Amino acid sequence: MQPLRELVLTLLLCTGLLPVGGRRKGARVRADVGADAAPASQRLEQARQLVFTEPRKAIELLAELEKEGQHGNGETDMAIGSCLNQLGEPAQAADYFERGHAMLLESPAAQEVGRNYVTDRPYGLSDLNAWGMALDSLDRLDEALVVYERALAVAPTLHQLNNNVGNIHRKLKRPAEAAEYYDKAVDAAPTQKLYVYNRGMALRDLNEPRHVEAVAAMKGALALDPIFFQASHELAGLIRREAGATEPRLQEALRYERAAVKLAPSRGDYHFALGEIHAVRHPRPASDSSDFDLVLSERAFC
Repeated sequence: MQPLRELVLTLLLCTGLLPVGGRRKGARVRADVGADAAPASQRLEQARQLVFTEPRKAIELLAELEKEGQHGNGETDMAIGSCLNQLGEPAQAADYFERGHAMLLESPAAQEVGRNYVTDRPYGLSDLNAWGMALDSLDRLDEALVVYERALAVAPTLHQLNNNVGNIHRKLKRPAEAAEYYDKAVDAAPTQKLYVYNRGMALRDLNEPRHVEAVAAMKGALALDPIFFQASHELAGLIRREAGATEPRLQEALRYERAAVKLAPSRGDYHFALGEIHAVRHPRPASDSSDFDLVLSERAFC
């Protein structure tokens, strides 16, 4: 594991927040920690409150606590894990989560309350969610599921958790299981367009048996956000792939795909999808590329 102080310095240098070889104006080396420093618990809480709004400031506070050996029975390490995940360092985050979790399980509170202390304590669910996200980013999907399931055992209707577990099942090619978790996420937060879209993607992966529901889900996501171009593209594809799609339906697919191209003109796959729709509308020999050439002329239109 890279020493946290080194990682903090790297993060600050990369963002230009700290000059090479320098330190902030007015800062001083904390050789006298304990003389005038706030209590460790107070600084830990301050860092916790900054994790999602000012993660770099939070990681500086946490690095000081770690340097002092103030692990807080694992609380400091769990906070560092959440902060590192927020800063885009999932591998380091996972290491801290594992160490912090082991320390928490050995803590006096856990010995008294039991294993549920890890999830029932303040920030417990937030930590587990961040830990699962870090493992997901590292493609350690089975481990991520174990972590998420601990959190869901305490909060089975929490929409963020259900959405994240759905994402894991989609990656594992389990669309039916994914759809079940997305259903729970949408039920708990029906105005979250991403949850509605994710549910539509899982239903799309289930093919014909859930096709109508997939179309309805993508339309629902667009109703929540009319410029949600990913949903517009997926909806066009769902319509285009309908068996025996009529000309009016293909025109509808064309409208949705054109909207996606207009909103995301650099997406080459969207332009190609336009050509596929034209190819369905006007079938030609495989050697004839005129339908895809037509897309080039559509760029001005889009």
